[in-house]
Amino acid sequence: MRVLPGATVLRGGAMSFPLDDEQRAAVEALEGRVLIVAGAGSGKTRTLTERFAAGLDDHSNENWSAAGVDEVLAITFTDKAAGELAARVRRALYQAGRVDDARAIDGAWVSTIHGLCSRILRRHALEAGIDPSFRVANRIEAARLERDAFDEACLWHRERDAFGLLGEYGIDAVFG
Repeated sequence: MRVLPGATVLRGGAMSFPLDDEQRAAVEALEGRVLIVAGAGSGKTRTLTERFAAGLDDHSNENWSAAGVDEVLAITFTDKAAGELAARVRRALYQAGRVDDARAIDGAWVSTIHGLCSRILRRHALEAGIDPSFRVANRIEAARLERDAFDEACLWHRERDAFGLLGEYGIDAVFG
C-alpha cells in the first residue's frame, strides 16, 4: 500500500489527520535545515516522520535528488523520542513499499545529540585519540568531572601566576 500525500497510515490501516500549514511547510522545505519546536502532542514526531520519508523520495524536481537513509539526520532530545521516530519512519517506509529503506533505518542518523557525537567519535576514535569503547558519562559522573576540571583550572591559574613572576623577575630574584 502506498501512503497518500498529506496523510500517514497508522497501525490497523487508519489514516491520521492531514498536516497543518506549518507542518506541511516543514515537510516540503527539502533544501536546507528545518528546526521544529513545539509542545507535547503537537505532531512533531509525525512531521519529522513525513519529512524524513519525503527526503528519500525523488520529487521530479530538477533541483532535488533523493537522499539515502544514511544521508538524513534527525536529532531528538531523548533516546525514547529517537526510537519512536525511527520506528515510525520504518513503518511508513514499509507501508509505502520501500522495504530496503525500511530495513536500513537501524543505521540511520536518528538519535540524540549525545548519540550523534558518540557515533562520530567512535567512527574516528583513532584520529581523535580516544578509546572507541568509551561511554557517555551519566549525570553524577559529569558533575564530578566538572568539579575536577574546575579545581584543575584553579590550580593551573595559580601556577600560571607563579610562572609569570618567574618570567618577570627571574629565578634568582624569586628564590634568591
